[in-house]
Amino acid sequence: MSLNSCCLRKPYIYALLIASAVLGKHSLQAEEGRVRVRAREHYEQLRIKGFEPNVEARYAGLTNSINIWYEVPFHYSIGLTGSPLFASLPLVGKEAPTGTGDRMKLIHLGLETKYFPLPECASAFGRLGIYESTLQTNGTRGVIRGQSILLGLGYEWNLGGIGLAPEMAWRFVELDQGLSARGTAPAIGLHFYRAL
Repeated sequence: MSLNSCCLRKPYIYALLIASAVLGKHSLQAEEGRVRVRAREHYEQLRIKGFEPNVEARYAGLTNSINIWYEVPFHYSIGLTGSPLFASLPLVGKEAPTGTGDRMKLIHLGLETKYFPLPECASAFGRLGIYESTLQTNGTRGVIRGQSILLGLGYEWNLGGIGLAPEMAWRFVELDQGLSARGTAPAIGLHFYRAL
């Protein structure tokens, strides 16, 4: 079953439903929250299928994500995200598929939520992101659009008002022209709670 058929036809509706559930559960803590800008750096590895029969193109490298969202620290966050702003991924190994370059940029714009299920006893969190995605092939195939989901698990340490948050994430992408991509995006976030 493809992502398009199961859950990405109306991605923002699902994200808003999840957001309302999270916000409802923690409405008593709303006075602690505020809008913040957050960033994290990924080492992303993507396997892209569909360019050629039985051929998988692999791209890997450093990328980044920027969040602008409403945050109650160590409880939940929800808002907009963009990834990556600057980085493109270089080809790993074989020649680039026909009609593509040896570097690609897969841009995601959408909604993310970060949720700490047990804030009183552990700072483990989960992340869900739902995006509209654009693949810039840097070749004759041009720009290819689609949707994607990011699922992440991590832990955040509060080091005297600075949050250090390593995270493991998995990305699932369905694109036009019969393309799909799967990959991992381990990340590290550094959050300055007292300054920002």
